[in-house]
Amino acid sequence: MIDLRRIGDLNFAVVTLPTKLDTTNAVEVRSMLSKVIDWGHYHLFLDSRSVTFLDSSGLGTLVAIFKVCRQKYGSLTLFGLSGNPALALQLSGLDSLLLNFATEEEAITNLQVKLSCSP
Repeated sequence: MIDLRRIGDLNFAVVTLPTKLDTTNAVEVRSMLSKVIDWGHYHLFLDSRSVTFLDSSGLGTLVAIFKVCRQKYGSLTLFGLSGNPALALQLSGLDSLLLNFATEEEAITNLQVKLSCSP
């Protein structure tokens, strides 16, 4: 599911990730997220509450989309990732790059604070 939203001048998308993000669907997920960016939504919030499995292909997809968002002066933020997938993110060292918040509200508030402090 893709939910396109606007708060003030901020266009963003909340995208629900599938239960598994691995070699079987990484290309499809990357394509879907790339389309959202092409639509002009450079700040992506990935609803990861239902993710139960995340492998290196899935992590690679997230990093690739993170880089595209950054090139567009946007951001990619996860929320709700827990259990083994959150552990995979942490053990890979990518948790400092791909921020994961407990809730959608926390993730959006974090971005709003960052943007309000930017020059």
